[in-house]
Amino acid sequence: MLELPETLHEKIRAHGAASYPHEGCGLLLGLAENGRNAVTAVKPMPNVWPNEAEKPIRFRIDPDAWRDAELDAAMEGLDVIGIFHSHPNAEPDASPRDL
Repeated sequence: MLELPETLHEKIRAHGAASYPHEGCGLLLGLAENGRNAVTAVKPMPNVWPNEAEKPIRFRIDPDAWRDAELDAAMEGLDVIGIFHSHPNAEPDASPRDL
């Protein structure tokens, strides 16, 4: 189960809105223990999908930025426990590609 405080959910929504019309994306940071995934921070990341016209339906996180965020999180005793991304102009459901 994923535990996501409302304050962090709001940060994710704000990042999605700021990224519009492109997909916003980022990392969920926290602790995963005994089936409990507690998000304690979110790390919005730039969408670096190489084809600008496809950014409203695709996202990519730069591997170097991901590595740096993961190392910074580890220094704080956290792990990357998930990824988030928005679906501009679509329902907030997992797409076939997401699944």
